[in-house]
Amino acid sequence: MPVPDFAKRFFLPLFLLLMTLVATALLSSCSRDKEPIRIGFIGTLSGKYADIGNDALIGVRIAFNEINQAGGIEGRTIELVIEDDSGTAKGAIAGAEKLTAAGIKTVIGPNLSTAAVKLVPWCNEHDVLLICPTVSTSTLAGLDDALIRVFPHNEPAAGEVVATFIDRAISPKQGVILYDSGNAAYTRDIVQYAENALAEEGIPVIAYPFRADEGFNYGAMVEAILTPEDGFIYIVAAALDTAMFSWQIKKQQWTPQLIFNHWAISDELYRIGGEAIDGALFLTSHFPVEASPGLLDFQKKVAEHTTRTAYKFMIYGYEAAQVVFAGLKRDPNQLKQAILDQGTYQGLQYAFSIDRWGDVKRPYYAIEIEDGEAVPFVLPAAPQPGQDKQ
Repeated sequence: MPVPDFAKRFFLPLFLLLMTLVATALLSSCSRDKEPIRIGFIGTLSGKYADIGNDALIGVRIAFNEINQAGGIEGRTIELVIEDDSGTAKGAIAGAEKLTAAGIKTVIGPNLSTAAVKLVPWCNEHDVLLICPTVSTSTLAGLDDALIRVFPHNEPAAGEVVATFIDRAISPKQGVILYDSGNAAYTRDIVQYAENALAEEGIPVIAYPFRADEGFNYGAMVEAILTPEDGFIYIVAAALDTAMFSWQIKKQQWTPQLIFNHWAISDELYRIGGEAIDGALFLTSHFPVEASPGLLDFQKKVAEHTTRTAYKFMIYGYEAAQVVFAGLKRDPNQLKQAILDQGTYQGLQYAFSIDRWGDVKRPYYAIEIEDGEAVPFVLPAAPQPGQDKQ
C-alpha cells in the first residue's frame, strides 16, 4: 500500500532529525572517549623544601611522557595538571580545590607530611584519591582513607635500624638528634622511634628541635647543643638545613659522626654541603649505586630534563605515576580498589607491594658520602654472644 504524500512530508523530516541526533550523540560519545585523562599533581615547588617537590615532578613528567608516547591508555592521552602548595597544608588544600573544580579526582602528591595530614581528611570528604610519592608520617598509616603511597611510612622498626646502624658503625658513648619542627608530622615520630631504640641499645641521646626561619643562626644552635662527648649527630631535616648545620659542625675542634635522614638526600645537599658532608652516613630505601637496567634508562631520561643527579625523589614520583597508570588500566571507575587489588608493582630498582591500607614497606640501605659520591657502607658484623663490641 503506497505511503500518502502528507505522511512522507511529516515523517521524513522527523526521521532525518532523529538520525542526526543519533549520529551527533555517537560522535559526541566517541569524542568523550578520546578526551585526555586528567591527573592532578600537588607538590612543594617553591619555598625552602622545593627540591623534593621539583624532583618528584621530574619523575612524574617522565612517566607521563612514556605512557603518552606509547599511545596513552586505550587511546586516551594522560594530561598532568600541576598545583604548587608552597610546602603548606593551606596551599595543598587550595590546590585540591582548584583541581576538583576542574573535575579532577585523582592527584599525585603532596610531598610533605605536614601538608598531607590536613589534605587527606579534605580528600576523604570530597572523594579525591591521593597517590603520594614522598609522604611518610605514621599518623596516616593503617587507615582506610584517600591516601595511597609509594614511600614507606615511619615505624618503630625504622628507629631500630637507625639505632643498630649507630651502635655498630660508631659505638658512641652518647649523641644528639637535631630535627626540623617545621615538618613535625614527619620528624616527630622519626625522632621518637630513634630515641626509644637508642635507649634500648644503651646509648644516651638528647633531641633538639629547630625551625630555621629567617635570621636563624645555625652556628649558635650547634655551639649550644654539641659537646666533645657527643660521638654522633643525627640530623632529621631537609637538604639546605642539613648542609648548613654540617658546615657549622665542621668548624668545631671535635668532629662527631654525621648521620643524615634520607629527607636530605638531594642535589642541594651535595652542592651546598661540599666537603662538610664528606664521610656522613645515611640510611635510605633508595639504593643509588648498583643501578638496574630500568634505573639506567630512567637516568638517561632525567638527563634530558635537568642537570640534577640525586634521583631519589624523582624515582618515587615516577613510581607513583606508574601506580596510577596500572590502576587506570585495571578499572578507572574503581581506581583505589584497582590499585590495591594489584598489590605488587615493579619499581625501577626492585618490586614493592602496597597493602590493603595503601601503605608500602621498602628495605633500607646504608650509604656513605665519599668525595661527593654516595657509596655503599657495609655495617660491621654484629658481635657474637660473649664478645665485646669494639
